Order: sequence, then structure tokens, then C-alpha cells
Amino acid sequence: MANTFRLAGVLRLRKLTEDRAKLRLAGAGAELDGALERAGGLAAYVESSPEGAGTSASLAALAASRAAAGAMYSVLESEVRLKAQTVDEARAALQQARSEAMGLEKLQERHDRAAALAEGRTEQAALDEVASSAWHRTSGRTAGP
Repeated sequence: MANTFRLAGVLRLRKLTEDRAKLRLAGAGAELDGALERAGGLAAYVESSPEGAGTSASLAALAASRAAAGAMYSVLESEVRLKAQTVDEARAALQQARSEAMGLEKLQERHDRAAALAEGRTEQAALDEVASSAWHRTSGRTAGP
């Protein structure tokens, strides 16, 4: 169509922003999954460790191992909370990008409908002109002497 949508460049930019937000959400989700997997692996390790120790050295080693695992687990829990917050922020950014793009998409759809309607009217006016001039030519010949 000759009548192009003037905000097409802005719409393309909004679509790129939306795509970037989708990628950010996917990356944040993958990082969260990895952190959850590490936390689950650590929890399984702690659960599978022996309950009792035969010697005082093994008891000290078991206590040190559990203390280290507990500290690591709290670090992993903090990491999971941060990753979950990042996922939430990425999801909100994607929703914002989608709504901005959808507004422009609706404007483009209205523009396209209006342009198609105007083009149809122009074509109909041209067809009416051709038909009218043909009718005047033929009616002028039959009305003659």
C-alpha cells in the first residue's frame, strides 16, 4: 500500500525489546533452575550422610561437614531468592514490553484497515468514473440523428 504505517519503525523497536525481554526471562529461568538443582543436590547429600560416627575424629569431621553444608545451603537459598526475584523482574519487563507492542500493533491494524478502505474507495471511484464515461459515450451515440 502506498499509505504506510508511520510508526512501523517504533513497532519494530518494541518487538525487539519484547524479544530481548523473552531472552532475559529464559536466561533468568535457566539460572534459577540451576540454583534450585544445586540446592537440591546439597540437601540430598546432607540427608545421605551418616547419622553416627564411630570415633571422635569422624564425629568432628561429620560435624564440620554438616556445618559447611549448612552454610553452603544458606548461601544457595540466598542465591535462589535472588534468582527468583530476577525471574519476577524479567517476567514483569516482558509483560510491559508486550503491552507496549500490543498498543502499537492495534494502531497498525486500525491503520491498515483504514488504508484498505481508502484504497477500496479510490478503486470504486475510478471504476465509477470509467463506467460513467462509457455510459455517456454509448448514450450519446444512440441519442443521435
